[in-house]
Amino acid sequence: MVQRQPALAQSSSDIQQFIYDNQWSSLDFIYYAGYYASKGDLDMVNNLLNYWTPNNTELDNNYFKYYDWLANMYNTPDWRPNEADVLLLANKCPITSGTIVYAARNLYNAITNRINNFENTCNATPAARGTNTKTTEFIRLKQPKIKPNDKQQTVKIAVYPNPAKDVINIAFPRIKQINIIDITGRVVATKMFNNINNAKMSTTGLQKGVFLIQLVDEDNIATTQKLVVE
Repeated sequence: MVQRQPALAQSSSDIQQFIYDNQWSSLDFIYYAGYYASKGDLDMVNNLLNYWTPNNTELDNNYFKYYDWLANMYNTPDWRPNEADVLLLANKCPITSGTIVYAARNLYNAITNRINNFENTCNATPAARGTNTKTTEFIRLKQPKIKPNDKQQTVKIAVYPNPAKDVINIAFPRIKQINIIDITGRVVATKMFNNINNAKMSTTGLQKGVFLIQLVDEDNIATTQKLVVE
């Protein structure tokens, strides 16, 4: 019951002791931290981190590190993780290091305020010919390099106020669609427009923290900028 409803732990010291005594596995914490982060419930993620002790495996450490970054950014909006640490996780292999690698890439884009290219380091050493040892060989994946569009380079975006509280104003030519994306890559708000040059969008209901605001123009070219919600 406690595993199905981790929120119960907040209301009872006996339940907290029960969790400690029964030692949830890393997979329990990974699952529920991801579940509550996807719901925007960073208070629950904070609560889970208080009981989660990484077991020193790479997978467990990767997930714990990422959710710890989220919790710190939520608790202190001006706090940012070290860019080099986030980039290190973002460039790991999602097959061996967990799909949290993709979330780290979204986070890196958010804190650097640009769309970056990442390379999956999914190398493996093949087994020697004639041996019986089975060694998994991963296909080396590499994202195609994104060539900046000339139009994107010349277009200027004005998003204000930023940090925002209730409403943001956007000045951008021929707006077709606006998406607000959280640092896990989830679209948390979207709105369609009829190719206008100035727009307003509500941020009411969004959790405080760092987001990407994605503007799509009449040619379906997307341009992004960092947005902070207080």
